[in-house]
Amino acid sequence: MWPLRSCPIEFRHVLFLSIGGLTLALWAARRSEGAVIASCGFESTDTWSFYDSGSNDTSSETGVYDVPSGQRVLSGTGSWQVANTTSVLTFSDLGLSGWTNVSITYRVSSTGTTTGVGHGATDQVVSYVAETTADLDGAAPAITLTGNGNAVWAYDSGAKQVTATAGGASLLRKPGGTGLRTTDGYSSFKIVLPSTMSSVALKIAMIGSSGGTFWNLDEVALSGDATESHDCRWSGGAGLWTTTPATTNWLDQTNGNLASAWNNMRGDNALFLASCSTLTVAKETTVAARSLTFSADGCRLTAADATSSRLALTNGGSGGAGANTIEVTYAGQTAYLDVALVANPGIGLVKTGAGTLQIDAAESTFFGEIDIQQGTLRLNAADWLSGCSSICVNAGATLDLTATGGYHLGATARQTLDGTGTIVGDLWVDALGEHNIGNSPGVQCVEGEYGMAGILLVEVAGGRPGDGQSGYDQIHLLEGDAHDVVLSGELSLTWSGDGWASDGQRLWIVRNDTTGELSGMFGNYAQNGLWVGRYDDCDWYLYYGADASQNELFGGNDVAISAIAVPEPRGLALWAIFAAAFLVAARRRT
Repeated sequence: MWPLRSCPIEFRHVLFLSIGGLTLALWAARRSEGAVIASCGFESTDTWSFYDSGSNDTSSETGVYDVPSGQRVLSGTGSWQVANTTSVLTFSDLGLSGWTNVSITYRVSSTGTTTGVGHGATDQVVSYVAETTADLDGAAPAITLTGNGNAVWAYDSGAKQVTATAGGASLLRKPGGTGLRTTDGYSSFKIVLPSTMSSVALKIAMIGSSGGTFWNLDEVALSGDATESHDCRWSGGAGLWTTTPATTNWLDQTNGNLASAWNNMRGDNALFLASCSTLTVAKETTVAARSLTFSADGCRLTAADATSSRLALTNGGSGGAGANTIEVTYAGQTAYLDVALVANPGIGLVKTGAGTLQIDAAESTFFGEIDIQQGTLRLNAADWLSGCSSICVNAGATLDLTATGGYHLGATARQTLDGTGTIVGDLWVDALGEHNIGNSPGVQCVEGEYGMAGILLVEVAGGRPGDGQSGYDQIHLLEGDAHDVVLSGELSLTWSGDGWASDGQRLWIVRNDTTGELSGMFGNYAQNGLWVGRYDDCDWYLYYGADASQNELFGGNDVAISAIAVPEPRGLALWAIFAAAFLVAARRRT
C-alpha cells in the first residue's frame, strides 16, 4: 500500500512562459509537487508497474565513458536506458478517485560515450497519456523530444522544465548548437492531467539509433493533492449502486444527510449502518471509494454483470476509516463481497473491525499487501490472493482458508506471509513464498496442514516463543484434527539479544500439538542434529522429530534448536592444565 507521503521529487519555483501554446517553466526557488500516488524509479520499491515491448533495459550502469559523467541514473540504483533500439514502456492504469491537481513528472537525460557524439533527429522520446491502456494507441503525443543534433546533456541542467497538458501534442527539439550540452538541455517534464480524468495510463516510447548514445529515463511519478472525503450512508434496503447523477440514494453526512448521487471522483467513505440485503454494482460501472464500513449484519455487495461491474478501493482522499479499508465493525457480524474488487498497483486491502469479511468473488487485481488488522477475512476462492505481494495477519486477527481447500503461497510469484494472527485451513509455502513469522518475534498459529517449500524466516532473540523482542518465532499447529507438517525449502535464522541463552536450552520453532506427522527436512539442513550457528556463547543444533510436550529432542513431531554452551577460553586453558597435570601424575604412577 502507498502511504500518503511527500513527493521525494522536488522542483524549483516556476515562472511560466507561454510560447505557441506550450507552457515552459523556468526554475527558481524550490517547491513540491504534492503527494505521490505512484512512482517508478526502476527500483525494487516501485509502485507503478509497467510492461515493455522491447528488451529489459533496466540498468544501474553509469558508464565508464559517460558524457556528461554519471548521468544515466538520477536517483536510486537504476534507470531505463535505451541505445540503438526502440523501447516502449506502457504503465498500468491508475484510478484517480480521491485526488486532484494530478500530474505526471519524469526526467530524461541524453548521454554519449564520447564528447560531441549524441542523439540525432530520428532519436526521440515520446509520451502518451490516456484514461486507460486500451486508449493509448489512439492518443496524441503529449510531449515529443527529438535529439535533432548531437543532443547530450545532464539531468540537472537547470535551464528549462517543460510542462504540457494531457491530450495536447508538444514537439520539442534539442537546443541549438552541437556537441556537449550541460547548461540548457531539456531534462524535466511535467504532464498536467485534466480534472475530468477518472483514471490514467502512460506510455513512453524511446527511440535510439546508435549504440554509443543513450536515452536515460528516471523518476517517473504520478502526484497530486488528496481531496476531502465525505462520509456517505446508504439509504437502506436492497438497491443498485451507480454513479448516475439522478440516482440519489446516498445520504451525505457532511452536508446534513442530504440525498445525493455517489461521487466517484471525491474518494468518499461508504457507510452501511443498516442491513442493505443486497446492494448491486451496476453493469459497466466501476464505483470507487476510499473505504467501506459495515456496522450491520448480513450486508452483501454483488455485481450486476460479472465482467463489467467493479468495486475499486483508492488511497486518495482523507479521513474516514482509512485508505483502501473495509471495516466490519462488530464481532459476530458478517459482510459479503461478491463483486470483483480492483485496486491500483501497490494498493491492497486493509481489513479492520472485529467482524468477518467474506470474499465470494473470485477476481481481484491486487498487487499490494493484504493487511488483516482485526477480525476475520474469509475467502471462498484461493486465486483471490494470487496477485498480492504480501499478506499480513496481525495479532488477534484470522485468515480463514477453509472454503478454498487451502492456499499455496508463492505458487506463481513472490509472496510473503507475516504476522502473529491465526491461519485457519491448510497452508503450503511454495518455492516463491516466504513465511516471515511473527512480530519481531512472534507466534503464527495454523489450524490445518502446513507445508514449507519456500523460505521460513525465524528470528531468535530470547528463550520464550513470541514475547516480542525477548522471544523467538514459532509456527504452532493448534490442537484438534491430525495435521501434518511437510518440510523442504530453506530455514533462515536471525539472532539478536545477549545473555539469554543457556546450556541445554531448547527452542521449538515448529510445534505441532496435533497427532499429525512430520516429514521432510529443510534443504539447507538435510540431516538431523546439524549445527546451525553459534550465538550467545552457545553452539546451536537443529533436531527433527523433537517432542515439545516432553521437552525431548526425539519421539515427537516438532522441530527444535538446542544449545550447547561453548567453554570460555580461560576455562579451556584451566582444563588443559588440569588434563596435563593428570597425565603427568598418571605416568609417574606407572
